[in-house]
Amino acid sequence: MKLVLAVIHPVRLRAVKEVLDQLEVQRITICDSQEWISHDDFAVRRFEQEFQGKYRRMITLEIAVNDDFLERTVSSVNRVCSLHNGDTTNSGVICVLPIDDVRSFFPEKQGPGAI
Repeated sequence: MKLVLAVIHPVRLRAVKEVLDQLEVQRITICDSQEWISHDDFAVRRFEQEFQGKYRRMITLEIAVNDDFLERTVSSVNRVCSLHNGDTTNSGVICVLPIDDVRSFFPEKQGPGAI
């Protein structure tokens, strides 16, 4: 069992949800998040102080999958999110973490069956 964390642009959310529905991936948590961009291109001058960087709104998806769904899930999210819309600063990231145990509340299940 794995936990896939995908930090994506908000405009990609609908497309990612559609592709995950096609894969029958059902355990998804959608979180609003912010990405800190620290880059010389974003240096601005305000109130006689210099700020390096800015925050950008992102979406973090937490997707619990069994091992046989892992590669399909990661490759599908990557394919949808790698389409550039002109913004190449940072298109997001996908992290895969191991899950030791999963328990669902209702119906009461444990392990891979809970996902």
